[in-house]
Amino acid sequence: MRRLAVMLHVLALMLFVAACAPAESGAPAPLSPEEVLAERPTGPITVRGTVFTITFDETHSPYHPLADRWVLIRSGSAPSDVVFGDPTFDQSKSAAAWGLGLHLTAAQMESHAFLLPQIGDVVEATGVFAEGAWNASTRAMLNDLTRLEVVEGAAPLSGPGKPCRLDSDCRDDLICDRAKKTCTALAQPMAWDDAWHDVNGACDTDQDCPLGEVCDPTYSMQQDGDFAPNYRHDADVGRHLCVVPASATRQDVCPHPASTQDLVGGRWVTGREVCVEGTVLLEAHAPDGDTHDQLVVTEPLPYPAADAPYYLWGAVSENSPPYKDPTRPGGALADPALKEKVIVLGTYRFDGAPDATNGHGWFEIHPIKKWWAAGN
Repeated sequence: MRRLAVMLHVLALMLFVAACAPAESGAPAPLSPEEVLAERPTGPITVRGTVFTITFDETHSPYHPLADRWVLIRSGSAPSDVVFGDPTFDQSKSAAAWGLGLHLTAAQMESHAFLLPQIGDVVEATGVFAEGAWNASTRAMLNDLTRLEVVEGAAPLSGPGKPCRLDSDCRDDLICDRAKKTCTALAQPMAWDDAWHDVNGACDTDQDCPLGEVCDPTYSMQQDGDFAPNYRHDADVGRHLCVVPASATRQDVCPHPASTQDLVGGRWVTGREVCVEGTVLLEAHAPDGDTHDQLVVTEPLPYPAADAPYYLWGAVSENSPPYKDPTRPGGALADPALKEKVIVLGTYRFDGAPDATNGHGWFEIHPIKKWWAAGN
């Protein structure tokens, strides 16, 4: 009888454990991006991978960014021959650099059906595998997405109406409204030559500047000379400059700098104030008086064609003439040294067709308001 009691106790324990165990879902495990590329499955599938960039497409003559976005994922590190610095780097390796794209349509972006994950997030997505059109070519992608979910990664940024201190506190498509200090959508993305947060960093009062910056009344833009504004000249002569207060630290205004992949990939709404960390690739003095302080794009291939390839030209940040004026009471904004790793703060815009010209076809920081050596 004692043995029977023990057996019954063990059986009861086994039944209890079985009852508490999670039920089998019956759903297959998500495929990796590499499995999808190798197997090319049909019908709806679920994939799991790590985000390494986002990208966009554009029209040409003039350049204009389109609203669709592609979240590019893979399982491991970049192929060794598609990273910056490879001596044989060329556009023919673009397909290998692409990995697998998760296609978010313009309608999905506008309705916020899915939010763009951050670089480094692990995501799961459900859709239909296809060879889809991108940048006058075809690329491997998931279309007709019904799910895009971050399963490992950063906490989501704040949505509309939520309190904020800086633009970077808010979702990628929002800015932090200065008066309300809440995350707010713009009526429309800012054009390159708009008056609001303009290319010269012009202001009359603090209210003209993004949060984290103030209007410096001690300096007025010059009428003539090397440091006079080239664009919007007549409108901006005599106006002041938006600057970071002398008392503010880098952590105050750039607590979480983004990557150059974010800068060139079309992540943010134009007009947003952004902070980007990167290594200075080259310094070019343009005829319009701007200094291009170009930053290395470590994976320069999966982006639309622009005037210059990203593996030669890098990501664009521009130090405009008024900020370089040595007569400013705060001193000229110097250009960083070549190969220096820096964090750059400025206004995000798309250089498409200023002054009725063809533009360049890239997203840029223009103007740079301030920069710091990375780590400071």
